Amino acid sequence: MSNQELDEALQTNLKLADQAEEAILEYERSRLKSINCHAEASLMRRISQLNVKAGYDIESFDVINLYLIMIDLLRSNLLTILICASLE
Repeated sequence: MSNQELDEALQTNLKLADQAEEAILEYERSRLKSINCHAEASLMRRISQLNVKAGYDIESFDVINLYLIMIDLLRSNLLTILICASLE
């Protein structure tokens, strides 16, 4: 693989990752708004744009159990949701 081919493949992967993160972000916002959690929906963050070493891509909320949901979109197009910390 040439440097140019590698650069093109990386750019393609970055575009796909960006589209996937935006789709999940929008889905999560809609989910929260549908249960009347507008404040939580507005507090969601796309961590991947702030810290690429965070280990996850999006922060959302489990408002029933009061947990922060850390969503990591694996580059194999699978979605893993890790419930990591209480918001108490």
